Amino acid sequence: MGPVQEAMNKWLHGLPRQLAVEMIERKLGEQKIKLSKRRLNELVDRLLKGEDDIQLDTGHEDASIEITDEDLAWLNERAHELISKLPAIIDDASEGVSQTILASLKKKWGAERRQQQRDMNGFRKRLEERWGAGFERLRMLVTIAREFGDNFNKDGHAAGGGSNPQAVDVLRRLHARSCQVTEEVICLMSSGFADGAMARWRTLQETAAVACLIGQHGDALAERYIAHEIVEARGAAIQYRKYQKQLGQKPISDAKYDRIEKAYQAGLQTHGEAFGGQFGWAAGYAGKKNKPNAPKKKDRGPTMADIQEAAGIDHLSPYYKMASHNVHANPKGVFFKLGLIGESKTLLAGPSNAGLTDPGHATALSLNQISSVLMRQNPNVDSIVAVKIMQRLADEIGDALLAAQHKLAEDERLFSEKKAPAKGQG
Repeated sequence: MGPVQEAMNKWLHGLPRQLAVEMIERKLGEQKIKLSKRRLNELVDRLLKGEDDIQLDTGHEDASIEITDEDLAWLNERAHELISKLPAIIDDASEGVSQTILASLKKKWGAERRQQQRDMNGFRKRLEERWGAGFERLRMLVTIAREFGDNFNKDGHAAGGGSNPQAVDVLRRLHARSCQVTEEVICLMSSGFADGAMARWRTLQETAAVACLIGQHGDALAERYIAHEIVEARGAAIQYRKYQKQLGQKPISDAKYDRIEKAYQAGLQTHGEAFGGQFGWAAGYAGKKNKPNAPKKKDRGPTMADIQEAAGIDHLSPYYKMASHNVHANPKGVFFKLGLIGESKTLLAGPSNAGLTDPGHATALSLNQISSVLMRQNPNVDSIVAVKIMQRLADEIGDALLAAQHKLAEDERLFSEKKAPAKGQG
């Protein structure tokens, strides 16, 4: 129990006595009687024991305290008055206690931080010992992918010319982003955050789906993809206008908003009503051309699931769904954790040494898909060799991570057997 809760409980526990003291003092005051603190407390004790008619020996004449209906009404009113002040009392107490505790935490934080750092360094060392073979190959993979992308960009014809210049530009940007997201996945995995790594892979899977689809259709689709930025800009502007006062931000000028709206309407005029949906840039290239049950025309466009299917990578949808649990605040994301072994009842509030196989292998596969799409825009011996090396590495990454997972499961089984009492024992 915290100090604020203790203070509140103490105040509530003492409330009946405080009310009794006030009432007795009130009754004695009406009889012009003043008692010592000791005798007053004796009377309060008798009253709290349930005595209705209390006789007093004042030293001069007998007096009595009789509790009437009027006294009870006053007592009830006074109790409500005091209880109504409880929130203010709690606020004052919590403010003072919070300042004291925070000052104490700051004073001790240096030592605490150093201890946490030692613990984390030890954890990461053990994690690297167990999963390091997979980690190193994944680091090697993203290094090759970055060098491949860099070489592709240095080729002026591939980066800015050819028959699909807009598609090439979009794909090289998607590839660069995929390398960055892969680094984020590695950072999370090497720190023991399997669920976070899986959530970041979800972004990589979406990037791969977009890249594959644009790679299939070239500039015709890339142009729509680029133009769709105005749909996102309009949505952001509408939301900003709704909350800018609460955020204390300057409003968007009418002129700027009108320009955004005009460009948005022009986009719909050019590409159709479905273009206004979240993935409207892919309308006509993924999923059904219209969804008659959708309440709004703009919602009749494709979904990310449609894009993955059209891109030919929807076989990873079960993993994508699993990754989505860690992005949204749904029940599955609360009750299911990659970072826990088996049906554990542990509430995972930090890193763990489990669950790293799926995000690591999935990341390798998605990065390879995006790199392969980019390679096909300007295939040459070097780029083909680079992609084949990456494909071999992806297989090795899966094997290494799976071996570490099996070893962890075996270690956990042996540990559980060692902890369990022998048959016939308590």
